[in-house]
Amino acid sequence: MIPASPPPPITPLLQNLLLNNQPSNSPKPINPRTPSNHSPRPRTRIGKARDPNRGKPWSHHRLSPLGIIKGLGFYKKCDLAMSVFEWVRNRKDCELVLNCSVVAVIISMLGKQGKVSAAASLLNNLRIDGLDLDVYAYTSLITAYASNGRYRDAVLVFRKMEEEGCKPTLITYNVILNVYGKMGMPWSKISGLVEGMKSAGIALDDYTFNTLISCCRRGSLYEEAAQSRRPKEAMEVLREMESNGFSPSIVTYNSLISAYVRDCLLREAMELKAQMVEKGIEPDVFTYTTLLSGFEKAGKDESAMRVFEEMRAAGCKPNICTFNALIKMHGNRGKFAEMMKVFEEIKMCNCVPDIVTWNTLLAVFGQNGMDSEVSGVFKEMKRAGFVPERDTFNTLISAYSRCGSFEQAMAVYRRMLEAGVAPDLSSYNAVLAALARGGLWEQSEKIFTEMKDVCCKPNELTYCSLLHAYANGKEIERMLLLLKRYTLV
Repeated sequence: MIPASPPPPITPLLQNLLLNNQPSNSPKPINPRTPSNHSPRPRTRIGKARDPNRGKPWSHHRLSPLGIIKGLGFYKKCDLAMSVFEWVRNRKDCELVLNCSVVAVIISMLGKQGKVSAAASLLNNLRIDGLDLDVYAYTSLITAYASNGRYRDAVLVFRKMEEEGCKPTLITYNVILNVYGKMGMPWSKISGLVEGMKSAGIALDDYTFNTLISCCRRGSLYEEAAQSRRPKEAMEVLREMESNGFSPSIVTYNSLISAYVRDCLLREAMELKAQMVEKGIEPDVFTYTTLLSGFEKAGKDESAMRVFEEMRAAGCKPNICTFNALIKMHGNRGKFAEMMKVFEEIKMCNCVPDIVTWNTLLAVFGQNGMDSEVSGVFKEMKRAGFVPERDTFNTLISAYSRCGSFEQAMAVYRRMLEAGVAPDLSSYNAVLAALARGGLWEQSEKIFTEMKDVCCKPNELTYCSLLHAYANGKEIERMLLLLKRYTLV
């Protein structure tokens, strides 16, 4: 791996600007055009006497590092901005110009580049150097972690911030609420955080309410399945939102509809759509696609198609998610002609198939034992410039397995390893299922051992596939030994 090149040094122009505009106690030279005995006319002083700007922030007499760094960040000159920051940081008088506002901008910049570990390390080093971090610096790091999917780290920073007595702002709470929702935190934790906001005297805004409704939509990973999503709580949040003077937006209603759809409360979801129309809010592509997907999963194809036709009649252009839902619906019903018609319509609507489109086609043809179609779709996918990812490889292995093409399934597995894609539990189970269908128990044992070597914990499906391999290979003794060893009987 080629080491990353160091950030470029700051240009002489920037260095001169920063140096020449530093405050100085030395007297300024007299302009030769101005007589030395010239007495300035008296002017009314605005603002405090010690204010160098005389109360006029628009006439700043020098450039600040914060302004330069913000400007460089705006024009995507992040490496140069970092060089300016390091130059300021290494100056003897850095404490005069280096503050947490500058730090917050740099942390945010690193987060947007995906350099979250570097941002955390920088913040830690600044703390060691004696800089008192404020809420804006902490919030920038929390946001950086959240934007890069490192939710646990975001929560840890939030807790550390509270332990140090640094009080969160509304923005901090909103970011953490979103993190809690994405982590699938229990509703008690989420509502407890909101109560903490209220106790601290922080008023909820429309973003807070919309985030809370999204949390109800996502559901919790820590609660019982029957209580995983909370449409009733979502409606309570909506009522509180309106009582606080905030009007629900399209985002609000889409989150509510999604919460009801995920709980299979499709009639209530349609009522919500009617309610939003009555309030003058037109459904968008997300609204229609959510409803269409809900009807598709419930097996109500006619209702799904009615939603699609209504969408078209309203002049709402379908997106790739809409087409993917239709492809899945027709494919799962064995309506391959209709499915491919939708696929062709994607191109006519100036849409581009995404990885979900290709994986859905592969899965549908594979489930129906259509190996030539599987190979054809995979070739088209590669021709379109898509690089197979783990889900694609897993789908291909399962597809060839169901087609009885065990050698092709294993060839895909080998290609997956050669591409540097690490198998997961689904990958191993797909391979074991393929080998089991062919009664290839010896290869199944090798895969099972490989799986344990990389600390991938087998599940019930894994053991069932291994038993299936022994049964098809007529290895009854091995099958009974496995049953006894893992107490499956």
